[in-house]
Amino acid sequence: MRSEARRVTVVGTVRGAIAVAALLLAGLTVFASPASAVAPTAQTGNDISFPQCGGTLPSGQSFGIVGVNDGLSDNLNPCLGPSSSYPSYTQSELYWAVNTSTSTAAQPAASLYVNTADPGDVYNGSLITDWPMSGSTPYGACTTSTVTTNSGSSIAGANSTACAWEYGDQNATKDVSWLNEAAAAINGQAPQVTVPTQASGYPWWLDVETSNTWQTGSSGQAMNIALLQGLVAGLKAAGASSVGVYSTDQQWDDITGGTPSGTASLSGLNDWVPGAGTQADAEANCASGSFTEGTVTLTQWTSGIDSDVVCSTVVATTPLPIQIYGTDAIGTSIAVSQQEFPTGGSAQAVVLARSDFFSDALAGGPLAAEKGGPLLITPGAPLASSLDLRVLAEIQRVLPHGDTVYILGGDLALSPNIDTTLEGLGYQVVREAGADEYATAVDIAEAEGNPTTIFEATGLSFYDALSAVPAAIEEHAAILLTDGTTQAPETAAYLAQHPGDTRYAIGGPLAAAGADPTATAVYGQDLYATSAAVATRFFPNPSIFGAATSADFPDALGGGVFMATDGRDGPLLLVNLITPLPAEITPYLATLATGTHGYVFGGPLAVGPDVLTALQEAVG
Repeated sequence: MRSEARRVTVVGTVRGAIAVAALLLAGLTVFASPASAVAPTAQTGNDISFPQCGGTLPSGQSFGIVGVNDGLSDNLNPCLGPSSSYPSYTQSELYWAVNTSTSTAAQPAASLYVNTADPGDVYNGSLITDWPMSGSTPYGACTTSTVTTNSGSSIAGANSTACAWEYGDQNATKDVSWLNEAAAAINGQAPQVTVPTQASGYPWWLDVETSNTWQTGSSGQAMNIALLQGLVAGLKAAGASSVGVYSTDQQWDDITGGTPSGTASLSGLNDWVPGAGTQADAEANCASGSFTEGTVTLTQWTSGIDSDVVCSTVVATTPLPIQIYGTDAIGTSIAVSQQEFPTGGSAQAVVLARSDFFSDALAGGPLAAEKGGPLLITPGAPLASSLDLRVLAEIQRVLPHGDTVYILGGDLALSPNIDTTLEGLGYQVVREAGADEYATAVDIAEAEGNPTTIFEATGLSFYDALSAVPAAIEEHAAILLTDGTTQAPETAAYLAQHPGDTRYAIGGPLAAAGADPTATAVYGQDLYATSAAVATRFFPNPSIFGAATSADFPDALGGGVFMATDGRDGPLLLVNLITPLPAEITPYLATLATGTHGYVFGGPLAVGPDVLTALQEAVG
């Protein structure tokens, strides 16, 4: 998908690619074991839009999905049909989808998607000229109000659910008219070519991404819902028999607040889920839960061009987990970063922690997710006075100059020389450091914007906090540390300042639950059972699962972030070097759908090949 935005709020946006820095220094080798072969029966296609105009279009696809817009919801894709810039019907993307796709019973040859956004009546001090000022809607009448712009006071349509619904309905009418015109232009050329001209000739998809402009807060989310309902209503009034949503669970939740069962015209729509980097991962996403309480019918993967798979044609077989690792713990953190951000310059920040001690790093996972970057590790100040050269190369690869590196811990944790090096390369450096690990965790929570959900875990060992990382990210939570069964003063002070926060204690009465007995305790009888309890509580229907060694903390640090970002949605379980699998985690694995993909963080010296096979066999 391609979106261009008037931005109000952006979550997880991917930046354009920039030149890739050198990845491998000092003999580093990065590995990711291949997924098992993809079932040949799965039917695949491509989705294209304005970035492909004038270029070579895909060939051999079973189906094609074409963007009606040019990234903004109120602009036309210039090569949807013949135009002055692309006069031949063979340059039309609509023609490409209808006449070069093979089509199957599972998926028609051509579908259409429309960009969506909710700019409201004023954006950046300027009137939105096509924001409606009248109309009768299910939310009542769209009326006017006086607004303030850069030019002074003006009359505009109200920032209301009624006007938002009307805006969505009008955009649907405009999109259908663009289809009519494009199809008529194709059909009118010689030799005679025929494509459907009516909305009823295509399935339609609403592209709902946070990279476009949306209203915020509960009232803003209500407007966003109304706008999407207006789009659905307008498309169906024009004859569309199928309307679905392209989004991820996180983006849908951020934009709509999550649509509860029964939300008129949105609840029960089909889902098209992005976020995968390979066909195997896309097929795994077919098993993810629907964010609209409908059915996941298509999933997308991106590798040079956007490709899609029809979920009903995917043969459910559980592949061997993908093992992501480097030559050491630092190399593994880099390997995870490269899997998470394969495009150079696509991270929005980097979080840097020490590799030789766990305390400061435990709370860093949710910060990395919130800031949109990987969690990397480098030797602590007692071991090194400079940044590991491999880590420096990865920061230069993944993060554009001028963006921020968050360093966890004070000068005794990571040398101040690291700050000097990064600042000299044009990066902004922010230290999240308190007097001890408990104060550092509080600083990190404040850097996250003081989330209203808190996960508490003991700071005396790393097991519970590692299991908590993907769950905390999923719940938009911060991780604070207890001093074992005693509440740390810094944590107690923070919680006292935020008495309304939802609190979970990860670990039992001999750990965090003992320090905060009023928190909701999530734990098992040992570290493996606790990882399974966290998985069961927060990931009842995951699209993927992850595993890492229980013997040390570094491999799981970045892996936990990977598991719950960029559309991924799964827990991190703890395992041993060799089989058998811990008996505490196998019942959870058995509840997963056959075909659920797994990721193992750390190499064969941390998690042996027999464990990968056992994980594969335990699923479903």
